[in-house]
Amino acid sequence: MSQTEKRLQLNGREIILLGTAHVSQESINQVTESIKAESPDVVAIELDDGRLATMKNPDAWKELDIVKVLKEGKGFVMMANLVLSSFQRRMGSKVGVQPGDEMLAAMNVAKEMNIPTVMADRPIQTTLRRAWAKNSLWGKCKLLASLISSAFSKEEFSEEDIEQIKEKNEMDSMMQELSDYMPVIKQVLIDERDEYLATKIWNAQGNNIVAVLGAGHLNGVEEHLKQFASGQKQSNIQEISQIPPKTIWGRIWEWIIPVSIIGLI
Repeated sequence: MSQTEKRLQLNGREIILLGTAHVSQESINQVTESIKAESPDVVAIELDDGRLATMKNPDAWKELDIVKVLKEGKGFVMMANLVLSSFQRRMGSKVGVQPGDEMLAAMNVAKEMNIPTVMADRPIQTTLRRAWAKNSLWGKCKLLASLISSAFSKEEFSEEDIEQIKEKNEMDSMMQELSDYMPVIKQVLIDERDEYLATKIWNAQGNNIVAVLGAGHLNGVEEHLKQFASGQKQSNIQEISQIPPKTIWGRIWEWIIPVSIIGLI
């Protein structure tokens, strides 16, 4: 069993967690081979319906009504989506792999084998809006600065760099760095989604489940699944699926974001 695979026996069910790098040819091969070899009852995938639709139609952003998006207060969500997508595309450009290709590979193999799939991730809009709403003023400034610097970064990644992302020690140091710099962001982007993913996987129908998720979620998802199985914790994601109410500062920032987007463009 590789370092990026966890095989769990929980309450008579077998759940196999496959950790991937989102722009890795090796991950595509691993996912394809594992699903074919296991022939599970269901395949859970770290995607939500919105991201799946975007991956199937990568030019959808051209049809966006930007004025409408800004009026609805979704400027930050749009900007974060654009920057994160650009960053992942830059990572994959050297190895000829697009972001999320391993997720699409999992879906395609499951379809060929008539295996049902479950979109197990929290909607990206909810995640980004929670990350924004829960941050302090200083946290918002740091987050904006990080996004904008990422957009203009010229850093390039080799295939070896990308594969190292899946290694446990490398991932642990990245998570620790994120937690130290922006603890709220780490809580929302990683910890909450660990619980959300684990809940969706646990509630999937079947006794043999293969779950395909980013390597950074492996340990957290495993821990939540073990707690569900032992009865230490109930699988309830209602609270982390809600968006906190807007504060006065949040409303002010709604006007700052459009200016940042225009400047970014």
